[in-house]
Amino acid sequence: MKENNDTEAFDFDKSKIMEDRSYFDNRKLIHQINNQDCGSSFSEDYLLNEQKKNHNRF
Repeated sequence: MKENNDTEAFDFDKSKIMEDRSYFDNRKLIHQINNQDCGSSFSEDYLLNEQKKNHNRF
């Protein structure tokens, strides 16, 4: 806290947990889940774009 010149210590009660899950089949992104979204399925175009962005991670 002091090293970063923060004025407030970490407070777990003020934090938010974000969860993202990506499901692949033969290196093809087939489904994603995000706890911040409305729960509807992602479009095929969106999944393809996300797959391209994450390709180097796997």
